[in-house]
Amino acid sequence: MTLEDFRKAPQKSEQNHPSYQASIFAATAPEYATGEVLLGSIYRNLLLNEPESTIDLDKLPSLAGKFPKDVGGEELWNILLKQGAIGSPPPKRSPRQQLMPLVPEIARHACVLGGMRSRWNPSNLLYETIGSGLGPRDGETLLQELGGALEVGIDDDIFARFIEDSFKKIGGKPTFSPPYKTVRLDGRKQSYVSGFRGKTGEVYNPAERFCRDLGVIISQKKLLTRRQWTVLLEATVRIGLGMHLLWICQVNAITWSWLLSIADGNLPPTENEIENCLWQAHRETSPLLQLGGPAMPLIEQIIRKYAEARFGINLVLHRLEDAGNGWTRVIGYSTEDGLPAPVMVWRFLDHVYRNRGALDSDPATWLRQTCQELLEEHSDLIKLDSGFSKNMKEFARHSLGQIDARDLEQKSYDQAYLFRNKNAAAKRETLQIVVPGPAMLIAMVNACCHDKAKHLASLEDLRIHFADYGLYAPAGELAGGQAGKDLQKLGLVVDSPDAAGGRLLVPPFDHITRS
Repeated sequence: MTLEDFRKAPQKSEQNHPSYQASIFAATAPEYATGEVLLGSIYRNLLLNEPESTIDLDKLPSLAGKFPKDVGGEELWNILLKQGAIGSPPPKRSPRQQLMPLVPEIARHACVLGGMRSRWNPSNLLYETIGSGLGPRDGETLLQELGGALEVGIDDDIFARFIEDSFKKIGGKPTFSPPYKTVRLDGRKQSYVSGFRGKTGEVYNPAERFCRDLGVIISQKKLLTRRQWTVLLEATVRIGLGMHLLWICQVNAITWSWLLSIADGNLPPTENEIENCLWQAHRETSPLLQLGGPAMPLIEQIIRKYAEARFGINLVLHRLEDAGNGWTRVIGYSTEDGLPAPVMVWRFLDHVYRNRGALDSDPATWLRQTCQELLEEHSDLIKLDSGFSKNMKEFARHSLGQIDARDLEQKSYDQAYLFRNKNAAAKRETLQIVVPGPAMLIAMVNACCHDKAKHLASLEDLRIHFADYGLYAPAGELAGGQAGKDLQKLGLVVDSPDAAGGRLLVPPFDHITRS
């Protein structure tokens, strides 16, 4: 694959490159998806072995007539399938009826978007995020624990068991061994563990933080009703996958800046510098989003930088290949050596440094000029109007944002969002403000308190918890801002008895016991 081929069709030619991975640490190409679609896809992949393309939303209006009389018949299910029971409001741009992902069998009939077609598989992004956070062995263990928790068993409430058993009577397929029992993250055809740094410490990136929080919510299933648990699980999945995607974008932008520096003749950063920058910049110096601030301008800026970096990194790969000095491994992970991501990133940067003369006699000027020409030729990708950049924007907007329901009465249905719409009357426009919904706040406070099990958790601990996801909380936002007010309304904070340590978090479920 020559550089000229890349210039003509960069997205297509990437796939034929020996070291193809469209971006560092990422293999999954996300598209438009809501939180309920994410959870439905996880059911289908881990439990049902049901392809995304087989789900037909157009059959939902006639679904009630399929239930036999021994589970209530058509009259009962006409009520249950409506919103308020297991029905959920569709987003404005998707007029088809939807169902909430309360139990696995529902995912055979709903929790997708649009008509029947070859859809992307959101659960692949879950695999990738867990693989990046824990690596193959521990990641597979966590996925198996998640799969077991997602199954409906005797510990689930009566309503959940009734819904699951009823749906099995209208088309459930026997699964002798659910796929999660043999799940693999590090296979020959596709690796889901790129970006795993080989260790974790007290400082986490979004994937590492998500894996810890996911383990917490899995362990607490018995304390909650099925509906309560799935809502908190959905909130955890949404923030984990959404912020991991934005982190991937930032990693690529930083790596591109290092390539430009190397083209100028500077030495590549050391392995420690790479780890400290890529795994910590999102926490303090370069946060991904800010609580209380607008969401989409920052998201769009992050994706634009990613698109530019993706062009630049692949431009370097193709130029080196043309010169006979190609890089033949995935950037950021080695399935052969099992080396951690920081080491493999350093090896790639060092390879470029040692072969920078193959780029051009004046590598810095050539690289900047050629990349700029490519960006101008494919400006729609930089404008987020088409292709992968638009898809990533749509994913971030709809997985992290509150469902924009058509009916005003339905707008309060989604409580597991990270940001919501806020009308700006002066500008006559709608802004998406980073204010976590009630379910998201409960999920995060719950995970934070569990993380500090031997100590009382404070608002400062919650600030650090959000920072691991790349969410910056300005001074006072968690105390007196909208997020702080919502925490108080939910009863999740209390004043410190000694009046010196600030406000303390209240564990949401410590008082609950279920037999």
